[in-house]
Amino acid sequence: MNNDTPKFSVISICLNEELNIQRTCESVCSQNHNDFEWIVIDGGSTDRTLHILEKYSDKITTLVTEPDSGIYNAMNKGISMASGEYVVFLNAGDQFFHRNTLNIIAAAPQMDILYGDLIITRADGVELLETFPDRLTPYYLLWGWLPHPATFIKMRLFKEFGVYDESFRIAGDYDLFLRLLYKKETTYHHVKETLAKFFNGGISTNPLHRKRLNKEQHLIRKKHSLSYRFSLKGLRREIRAWFLR
Repeated sequence: MNNDTPKFSVISICLNEELNIQRTCESVCSQNHNDFEWIVIDGGSTDRTLHILEKYSDKITTLVTEPDSGIYNAMNKGISMASGEYVVFLNAGDQFFHRNTLNIIAAAPQMDILYGDLIITRADGVELLETFPDRLTPYYLLWGWLPHPATFIKMRLFKEFGVYDESFRIAGDYDLFLRLLYKKETTYHHVKETLAKFFNGGISTNPLHRKRLNKEQHLIRKKHSLSYRFSLKGLRREIRAWFLR
């Protein structure tokens, strides 16, 4: 890279992703914007993932391959190594929407959080456009979401408010966004462009993990929102959890 403090830190985490990692690599390497670093955190892959990454070694700023304790532990490792002004997570299988994505963000108003729209690619290949609102109201934040491949977060926010809570296995990114946007005076801007393609095959979209996801989302809403804690839905969820102990 041609700058000691790059504009962007692109972080990719992976584990045994030989079927998906190459499209992420091609997407990062095709960016027209040059002022970024690329950090890859591999959880100790035993398939051909590392062999594929080796082909892009001249483009990867930092590659770490070692076991981790989960998705958010790996993401936090990436943050600890990042030096960019903004951090974005483009994990295995995900892609920037086109070659100019980083240029578009570089030209956007420099708020604390910049987010755009997203193409969701299902396992059967069907692509769906997910759009996001310009205004992130407290109600939206309790029930909506922001996509990490299309969300750029200023590094100073991690330094000031902390990184991902590793006690969550699936919904740690949701906890972070509520922490930054629901309770803090964090500035944000919706870039009205499709910025990324999200491969809908991760742990958070697996039906087998739906029960844990619902539990974590309940705990996060209860932690950040007093109104949710005493709402009918929150109380029903709490009673249900009590009976299932």
